[in-house]
Amino acid sequence: MESYDSRYKKALIKEHSKIFESNGSIIESSVEKLNECPVCRNKQYKIYCVKDLFVHKICTHCGLVYLDPKLSRESTLAFYNSEVNEIYNEKKFHQLVENAPDDIENFSNYEIVRKYTSNIKGKRLLEIGPGKGTFLAKAAGDGFEVHAIELNRSLIEKLKKITNNIYTDDLENIDITENFFDVIYFRDVMEHIDVPVPFLKKVHKILKPGGLLLIDTHNIESLVNKATKEYHTVIFPFEHPLHWSPDSLNYACSSVGFTKSKVFFDHHHQTLRRIVEYLLHPSFTFIFPPQRSKYSMFILEKMEWILSKGKIKRIDDKFSVFFSKLLGKGAKMQMLYTK
Repeated sequence: MESYDSRYKKALIKEHSKIFESNGSIIESSVEKLNECPVCRNKQYKIYCVKDLFVHKICTHCGLVYLDPKLSRESTLAFYNSEVNEIYNEKKFHQLVENAPDDIENFSNYEIVRKYTSNIKGKRLLEIGPGKGTFLAKAAGDGFEVHAIELNRSLIEKLKKITNNIYTDDLENIDITENFFDVIYFRDVMEHIDVPVPFLKKVHKILKPGGLLLIDTHNIESLVNKATKEYHTVIFPFEHPLHWSPDSLNYACSSVGFTKSKVFFDHHHQTLRRIVEYLLHPSFTFIFPPQRSKYSMFILEKMEWILSKGKIKRIDDKFSVFFSKLLGKGAKMQMLYTK
């Protein structure tokens, strides 16, 4: 039986061939050219990285990292309904795993919502992209009236065990009463939104005055991201057209009327060992990583071996987290806003 990794890689290469010709030229009908930052409309940029022929730019004004050209709406929808996505979901959503990383992050984020929400009973909470529904189930159990926006059909069936308040279209297309929700939460969603300002305007519209918005996404300014760039898992052009820093996300949210309340960071996975692992073993989101010289491979392999040793590993863990906290460069961020 063919392995999971082999099936995934073949399916991803197939999707790549729908965007690029065999000679590397882009298929114009499959993409949209931006020529400006999708948040602040600034036309000035620097090249952040190139991964599998996809060009990522960084705006010189607001600091947003964005894909340009990006996949067209049709190409994006085709990818989300492709064999690649279904193979990926086999592990991410369809397997029941105790203490899965997604669940741990959702529980941690729920504690933030609880801490900053008074009189939970009966308050309306919307989660956009709830996946298995870990966060949603916890909120419902504590007395929130929970609502969800989810597009994946198999996940929708699972979510029906938690709530009947499920919307099955993009937020911008859903007719929701203004000032309806007390809390809105989404994790690992913001990097998928290719037109962020209208999306955030709609979020602002349906949130009550005084309501809370909690956004969890990776921090493109983190130490590990800056060191690994295209080698990092999150640089995945098929699904992630945008990559946020605290400043760029705050720029976008402030522009539609939100007020920043708190910023939290996850400082794990910022170790030197993790950086070396990314550079030595390109992640599943890298299809055609460049070939390294025998000398650079030797150096990286030796570094990986040294950094895996007990005492050195503990020192790396301790000091990497220390410097991450000192510089405020956590790998993931949770931005809490009020309306």
